[in-house]
Amino acid sequence: MRTPWGDLRVWNVHLDTRINLGERLDQLQPVIDEAAGYSCPRLIGGDFNTNDLYWFGNVLPLPFGPAHGTAVRSAMRTKGFETPLPAGLDTFKPFRRQLDWIYLNGLTSVAASVEPARFSDHNAVWVHARL
Repeated sequence: MRTPWGDLRVWNVHLDTRINLGERLDQLQPVIDEAAGYSCPRLIGGDFNTNDLYWFGNVLPLPFGPAHGTAVRSAMRTKGFETPLPAGLDTFKPFRRQLDWIYLNGLTSVAASVEPARFSDHNAVWVHARL
């Protein structure tokens, strides 16, 4: 994006739902790697589907799997991306899970929150940031 204050690179992701942690990180890694190749401010956001389930055969969800959100945050941090959204927000109303995130690199967060979105089964995440 071209802004009056400079360029901003933006990636939007929608990761698969019925995958385990390793597969989730594998699916996200090309985006992280590409974004890390730029020096301008960057934003990666979207539906990361960070559930805490273990998927047996990508069909049957078993509770109490590894914390996908924590692992994704760690992977993002290794390339300099941080989220202003605290863990534990409710972005997926039906199961009270945090599936959606926004990560910043080279931007300063001024405010961030989650708001109800009547047109979606997800709540909307937003960040007000400065270049």
